[in-house]
Amino acid sequence: MRKVFSIIIIIIVLTGVVMALISWRNQKSPLPAEKVSEQNSRPLTLPPPIEPQNAAQFLIHRGFSTGDSITLGTPQGGVVVKNFYKTIVDTEEGFVWIRDNDDYRINYNTADSNFYIDIFSQPFDMARKKAEKDFLDILGVGQSDACKLKVVEFAPAAEANLAGKNLGLSFCAGRVQ
Repeated sequence: MRKVFSIIIIIIVLTGVVMALISWRNQKSPLPAEKVSEQNSRPLTLPPPIEPQNAAQFLIHRGFSTGDSITLGTPQGGVVVKNFYKTIVDTEEGFVWIRDNDDYRINYNTADSNFYIDIFSQPFDMARKKAEKDFLDILGVGQSDACKLKVVEFAPAAEANLAGKNLGLSFCAGRVQ
């Protein structure tokens, strides 16, 4: 009787483990903005940037612009920016990953033309300044043009009073993003 009981317990435990593995494997990852606002840990790092010799073919295949600059439409008129598609790290579900490092991630949603800046590191103010400077450099624009763009910026989860809120660019104070 003990043998039968032990076998039943082992079968139940193994079934639970298999079901948990299947469930974990089938989970769909959240959108980049949700990753920062809902998780305390840093998401997995994306693969290295596309090799320069393959970039043009990749851009053409994915339907991205291959020119040196592109114009992004805004309610205040078009903003001419450097073609950030040439330096993308990866794409995922309509998002173009422009920069991904230990301190922050910058991506662009091709469906609604929003940029997302997710800050991961502390101290927050320093990481934010670094990310925003990189954002301006990537696009080759000044602060006034950047303020015309739709930019969603998130603080790390450690910043309890700011986490999960769209902060917008720090230099666009008073402007609703």
